[in-house]
Amino acid sequence: MNTVFLASDREYMLAAMRRALPEGCTAVCVNTPEEVISYTSLDADIALVDITSRRSEHISIISQLKKLMPNCAVIAVLPSEKREGEELVTDMCYETVRVPIDIADLRISVLRVIERSRLLREITHLKANLHEKRDIELPHAQIAHSDSRFNGVLRKFAKGLGAGFNRERLIKFIHEAIDELNPVSRVSIILAEPGGEYTVASSRGLHPDVLDSLYLSPGRGLLLWLSQQGRVLRKSEAGYSGDPLLLDAVREMDVLQAVVSIPSIGKGRLLGSINLGEKVIGGQYSNEELEMLYILASNIAVALEDIDIFNELQHQKSYIEDILLRMNSGVITIDASDRITIFNHRAAETLDIQAERVIGGDLRNLPSPLGDMLHESLVTGRKRNQHQIKLAGKRDCYLEISTFQLRDALSSVRGAVLIFDDISTERALQREKENAQRLEMLNRVVALLAHELRNPLVSVNTFIELFPERKNDEDFNSGFYEAVCKDVHRLDDLLDKLITLSKQSDYDFESTDVSSLLKERIKKLETPAREAGISIKPSMGAASVRLSLDRKQMGKAIEYIIHNSINSTRSGGVVSVSIDDGADGDYVRISVNDDGDPLPANSVDDVFRPFFVSDGRGADIGLAVAHRIVHDHGGNLIINGNDRARFEVVLPVNSDRGENHE
Repeated sequence: MNTVFLASDREYMLAAMRRALPEGCTAVCVNTPEEVISYTSLDADIALVDITSRRSEHISIISQLKKLMPNCAVIAVLPSEKREGEELVTDMCYETVRVPIDIADLRISVLRVIERSRLLREITHLKANLHEKRDIELPHAQIAHSDSRFNGVLRKFAKGLGAGFNRERLIKFIHEAIDELNPVSRVSIILAEPGGEYTVASSRGLHPDVLDSLYLSPGRGLLLWLSQQGRVLRKSEAGYSGDPLLLDAVREMDVLQAVVSIPSIGKGRLLGSINLGEKVIGGQYSNEELEMLYILASNIAVALEDIDIFNELQHQKSYIEDILLRMNSGVITIDASDRITIFNHRAAETLDIQAERVIGGDLRNLPSPLGDMLHESLVTGRKRNQHQIKLAGKRDCYLEISTFQLRDALSSVRGAVLIFDDISTERALQREKENAQRLEMLNRVVALLAHELRNPLVSVNTFIELFPERKNDEDFNSGFYEAVCKDVHRLDDLLDKLITLSKQSDYDFESTDVSSLLKERIKKLETPAREAGISIKPSMGAASVRLSLDRKQMGKAIEYIIHNSINSTRSGGVVSVSIDDGADGDYVRISVNDDGDPLPANSVDDVFRPFFVSDGRGADIGLAVAHRIVHDHGGNLIINGNDRARFEVVLPVNSDRGENHE
């Protein structure tokens, strides 16, 4: 278990620090230097100190920590921009980070400090054991010299761990640490590469030609032996064994001019080895020295593996950010503190804002409602997909927006992202297209409407002109009067259809027997059908179906469909009306079929437009009105059948159905 001090007067900062701590850490908040004194017995391993607020007091906390707990590694959180005198803080700290805090990066720093603390404890334990042995075996001067070398190793290796994620610098510090422990003539460090191969990552005292010709296979020789045995190999062991694998391993040690090979074991596999030549002062390596080197080798390999992982993550991060910056869509991301982290070039162009002005700043710098939508996604996790908005402050600027929350591998909320496209041009083109379509429709409707109105008005006008002269003519009165009434009724019916089509209707839904409704409308149309020499053939079935409908409006729709079929059928023809009672339980189908001329194949999509005209089927607005009413009931009006003369009203079953309802 590791004890971690947290120093900040901001709750969101303390929350971010806690989220960066791995499992098994105990967090203790300290707000004053005096509290550090009271917690001295805890012997903290790490301190996370916020320097962005209460700067002088928090610097005093760091000074107190360095004085009372010299092994406590301090990680300071600095402001986003460098300030005067900041070097004073960085010199006292093991590592520093700047706001906005990247939780993943901070966690890696904490893990590195924990590894350092573990190593310190192990070295302290080794030193204690060494004292116990050498109190008896070694003179006082040699003990002091060994202590000095161990302290030098500790200092160099701790410095290497604090070098950040820089592979070359860390390897350099490793060489320095080894030299301080045991100056050697030749040294090589073998490490596993991401692809599974092993290479000499660093060496000293070996000829370059030897290294160029060296091939290290994990399936034989030195690496296989170290992987199987998991312990230090002395070259002298070959003289006491006839093991072929051991002899191969020693031969490879000869190429490396090494007398000792120390394996680096981590995560259950061989990550590399440190191979040392003769000491520059001669003599053999003691067990204590090799034990110390074994611990160093294992921690070196783990640290280098962490560096490789970090570099790969950085590469992926840069790659992803480069893609985001080059996208044609605008991309804006924020972190968990509502700070803008990505603002790509497309976002800058569309919003007319320079990226430098907003990156690192608060999301309130974004125009409304972008900031509100990002914050909502961050806090609530709400997702939006291709949501269209009008941007405030910019005339006729329309955006299509998608937002979602960003989470890391630990399911912690890292921020939110907003992706948008400027659809202003598309919206303008769509409006122009719609206006052109409306104008075309208006011109066509006006022309057809004038035609539809002219015939009845001619009849009415003729009747009015002749009435004074022939008002006593009984044949004129009866015949012409009947024709005028029919034409007036036709005008009234046309106006009723136009009103229904042009405005949103208020529907009065009620449970309705569909069979009864059909019979009612068929009865109304029997007379005009008979006069045209056409018969209507209903087929209702035994069971009745009850649906939630507006009886009056749906009755009109059915009447218009049947009336259209009557007008399209020659004398002597038949119009069939039937009900499929929805045996599948989801829909009811009302079919109207006639034996008139079929619709042309290219006219099926236009048949429900007002005043549609085709060969054999005259201009009318009834089908357009019927289509509107059926659609408002949640249904659909379609053309079915191979002859394209069968209309189907498909209505969802949304109320009680039963047998033998009157």
